[in-house]
Amino acid sequence: MQYDCIIIGGGASGLIAAAKLLKRHRRVLILEARERLGGRIHTVKHNFSVPVDLGAEFIHGDLPVTLKLMQEHGLEKQAVTGDNWRSHDHKLEQDQFAIEHHEVLESGLKGLFEDVTVKDFVGNIGADGKYDEMKRSIVSFVQGYDTADIAKASTFALRDEWLGMKEENQYRPVNGYVHLVEALVKDVLHLGGEIITSTTVAKISYGEGKAEVYTINGDILQTAKVLVSVPAGVLQLDPGQAGHIEFEPRPEAHLAAYKRLGYGHVVKVIFEFKEAFWRKGNDHRPVINTLGMLFSDETFPTWWSNPESPAHLLIGWLGGPDAKKFSNSSNDDIIAEALQSLAAIFGEDAGVLKSMLVACDVGNWSAEPFTLGAYNYRTVNDKSIISTLKQPVKDTVFFCGEAVYDGDASGTVEAALVSGIEAAAKILGTLEPIREVH
Repeated sequence: MQYDCIIIGGGASGLIAAAKLLKRHRRVLILEARERLGGRIHTVKHNFSVPVDLGAEFIHGDLPVTLKLMQEHGLEKQAVTGDNWRSHDHKLEQDQFAIEHHEVLESGLKGLFEDVTVKDFVGNIGADGKYDEMKRSIVSFVQGYDTADIAKASTFALRDEWLGMKEENQYRPVNGYVHLVEALVKDVLHLGGEIITSTTVAKISYGEGKAEVYTINGDILQTAKVLVSVPAGVLQLDPGQAGHIEFEPRPEAHLAAYKRLGYGHVVKVIFEFKEAFWRKGNDHRPVINTLGMLFSDETFPTWWSNPESPAHLLIGWLGGPDAKKFSNSSNDDIIAEALQSLAAIFGEDAGVLKSMLVACDVGNWSAEPFTLGAYNYRTVNDKSIISTLKQPVKDTVFFCGEAVYDGDASGTVEAALVSGIEAAAKILGTLEPIREVH
């Protein structure tokens, strides 16, 4: 069969792009390497008493595309609640996340005339120790929230993010993000689209207005357009590496742009306990009735809970270069390390905490062969990168995904959805009009 568009990757971006093309009566096929759809959206149940998200979990603000899509499909959201805490020097205290010497930081950011790495920016802030705590806060934020390497991350991007921060509503999709994926899949199938999972693409050969997609199963599929909607980590692979997609001819500018792109790393750990032990004080800690976010100096530094959930969950998060160190670690080793971090934070014995576990799981996204990382972050002077990726190659090969997004919601499901919608519009603009028979 001749397709109008073959989409490589069945994450949120590829799915919504398919739906948009199908609504305009185009023949669309999605090829997904995994046996499941959703990409970095991955809701599981396993032994947990409630569904949990190993990947995307939050809706960071009143994001228009995400919330409209959820509303259209009757999906509910839940406000994020809970008190914020910080653990430092084995003391737990409530925290408003106010940065010490914030005025110095703000002045330094506003005084920048050219972009530098966050590492260089932090290195130029006083060497007498007075601002060490502020420096640690900056590094923790960039590594944790942005999953970035401070030796590459853009200070201009940090400035836009930090100085532009305002109090925004935060939500979770009720019972997990997977229902948004399921809604998109239902749309695609209802509109006549085809989806094939467990199928890895080996090569894309293309010319003006035509392409062939080769799978590792030996299939050769014909199409007018190709939309590449795989994570940046896959497109950063070199020839010969497992999972590398060969292009013929090579789109050198686009592949070079992906190489320059900031792409972070993350490990997420989810624990369900028999009881919420943090709600019981002891000699080492106060009572924490409604735990929201908790920051610490431990190996797994960031933790949160969902006070609205009936399950006693604690979710651990390690982002940035330190997370990459675990890319070859077993889940058992990661779980043991995370339990040690929790034990240090709460003044408990790691063995006791382990005995209280009902269920646990790990989202080691840097070890996932079809992901190889977390999400995009801005690097120094990278404006040209995304503008390059937004341009099609010979009006035939297009790229989308959260990395191909230049708005204010980078690294989110919203970014993926917006990018998919934009790519579909560009593809439609290059296809021959469909002749209507009267």
